[in-house]
This record gives sequence, C-alpha cells and structure tokens, in this order.
Amino acid sequence: MRSRTGGMKLTMVYVLRNPQCRQGFLELMSELSVVTTRLMTQAGANAETYSFTERPDRRGWFVEVLRFGDEQERKTFDDLYCQDRKASAIQALIDDLVDASRSDYVLTRTPRGRGEAAPSASVGY
Repeated sequence: MRSRTGGMKLTMVYVLRNPQCRQGFLELMSELSVVTTRLMTQAGANAETYSFTERPDRRGWFVEVLRFGDEQERKTFDDLYCQDRKASAIQALIDDLVDASRSDYVLTRTPRGRGEAAPSASVGY
C-alpha cells in the first residue's frame, strides 16, 4: 500500500572538475546506473523511471533522477545503496571526478493528487 504522502524524487547534479574527466565519468556512471536500477527494483521502485542526462545548456553538468512511489521505497533503496559495495566503490571514484562545490542533490515529495513537487529536503544546485 502506498503512503498518503505520495511519491519521492531524488535529483542529483554532477559537475565535472574538468573536461578531461568526461570519458571516465561516463564509464563509471554507466556502471553505476546498472547497480542503481537493480537496487531500485529490489526496493520496490519502478527502475524504468531512472534517468541520467547531460544538461543541454551546460556541458559537463549531468542530472540523475530516481523516482520512488513513497518514502518507504526511498528509505529501502537508500539502505540497500549504502550497503552495496559496488555502488560505494563506484561512487567514491565518481567523487574524484566531480566538483563537490557545484555538485549536489535535492529530494522532493510529490503530494498525492498534485502534479507539482514540493521540496522535502533541499540542498541547492
């Protein structure tokens, strides 16, 4: 049964340290997306809602979006992700390629019956 609070959307923004990091970053994100979608499925989320794109207006800025049906799916995913050794190892390598001062995430909640997402916890980007 879904929560009355509606869905959750986790958006991560990755900004490359420099253009030379691009190929390595894309290779790591390709590997990480496989792990992420597997863990989303294990958490009960619809892995088909996963997306990873480069911002068309900013070369070297990438956006990853994960959607969850409710808070419990997101929490289950978070627990699985934090325990997954491959995800942790890949994320550590990615962290070396991105500019931490410009990379960030935001978690938004979509109330049931509403089309717009309201910030739940926000870290600006």
